[in-house]
Amino acid sequence: MKRIVALGVGLLLALWAADAQLLKFGARVGLNTGVYDFEDVHFADGEVVPAADRCGGYQVGALLRLTIPRFVYIQPELDVLLRDLSFGIRRPDKPMEYKNLRTMRVELPVMVGFNISAAHFFAGPVWHIATSQHQRGAGSTPLELRFDDNDVAAMVGAAIDFEGIFMEVRYMRYLRQTEVEMRMERHTAVVDVAHDDMLQISFGVLF
Repeated sequence: MKRIVALGVGLLLALWAADAQLLKFGARVGLNTGVYDFEDVHFADGEVVPAADRCGGYQVGALLRLTIPRFVYIQPELDVLLRDLSFGIRRPDKPMEYKNLRTMRVELPVMVGFNISAAHFFAGPVWHIATSQHQRGAGSTPLELRFDDNDVAAMVGAAIDFEGIFMEVRYMRYLRQTEVEMRMERHTAVVDVAHDDMLQISFGVLF
């Protein structure tokens, strides 16, 4: 419901600003790196552990920037974020089996920012809309993650804008400890994620 209200408000503001030429459309693309860490997960016939200190990926997004007045703006976005998570599966008397899960998350950030000349500073909430995943790696053991679609993150960032072309640095962190349901073969466990944050660097253009 909150997402629908946010989208509705954004559309109304966009229609109001269209005649005033204060609305700009944009797109961005970039890289992300972050920490995704949890305590070892024990199952009846093995355990799952984090296999990398940091995880990386890519991001693309579309945005609307509504300026009211000219040095303050609201920027709703629709972003697709690809992120690789690495896990190790340990079983008795067997070598470590590694899994790389590529997750694709659809997110809705709503940023509020201000301008100082060519510099921009912004912050706001990020709503998680949906997640899908693709499993890669050696071995035959299936490993599945189910994320909480109600997770909300906070984001802060800064950007430099030169005649409609911008470069951004963003930091995103979840507001509360997140949980994920981990399923290995017929066993299921709910995992408390100790660290789930992300640093993003992107380039974009405004029209």
